[in-house]
Amino acid sequence: MQLTVRTVRWSVHALIKLAEVRKYVAQDKPQAAARLALRITNSVNTLVTFPYSGREGGLAETREWTIPGTPYIATYSVGDSHMQILSIHHDMTEQGGAKG
Repeated sequence: MQLTVRTVRWSVHALIKLAEVRKYVAQDKPQAAARLALRITNSVNTLVTFPYSGREGGLAETREWTIPGTPYIATYSVGDSHMQILSIHHDMTEQGGAKG
């Protein structure tokens, strides 16, 4: 299904998770952390053209977008006029924390 939405909105939780990713990577590679955060946000922004590009998510009415070239996944929902970014997580973790 193709639907063009107008805006991307980030939940507070998603913004916190993005900041945590950046902080974690910055411990060893500060410049890489900035590039990674930019890559994630730019990739998510491309979804406004084809918001159903991501696979169906584990929760009802959510979708997941694997950020190209990274091990990170954005979980989001699609509304009539906007997309809501719900979370950013590493593909080796579940939304609630580490596996295992």
